Amino acid sequence: MPALVKLLPLRHEPTQEAAARALKNIAFDTTAAAQVAQAGGMQPLVRLLQSGSPSLHQAATAALEVLTLDPVRRASLEECPPQCALSCT
Repeated sequence: MPALVKLLPLRHEPTQEAAARALKNIAFDTTAAAQVAQAGGMQPLVRLLQSGSPSLHQAATAALEVLTLDPVRRASLEECPPQCALSCT
């Protein structure tokens, strides 16, 4: 998971979009979703919503939707203010 998460902040939109879509597909498995969150993958996905194309926004939104199916991960994301975007998971 960390390798995919590391691709999210790159300044190459096709790579970001592919990584977000891969994380979405992986996150359907609850163990893998927990690993994505532990790797710090949720906040980079949120940051992708702030720039980029509609297709990038759609990929990031889809990944976040699957990742936040778990109430604990959803709560951790809701509790993280924008200023901690680099450190929250």
